[in-house]
Amino acid sequence: MIEEVRDVGKLLKDRAILDAALREGAREALRVHREAGLPLAVWRDGRTEWVTPEEFERLLDARAAS
Repeated sequence: MIEEVRDVGKLLKDRAILDAALREGAREALRVHREAGLPLAVWRDGRTEWVTPEEFERLLDARAAS
């Protein structure tokens, strides 16, 4: 098996890669929480809030559109 060598420093400087990874992670968290019927914790206005998976999805969509 051939392993691809990655320059972690370079990856961390690439905002597009970081944004894509964070979006993918958020979508996966959304999927898991939706399947379990559980709310998600978000940081809003300086404090933690619990939101439904549906509201979280709307937040993700709004951020992706901006």
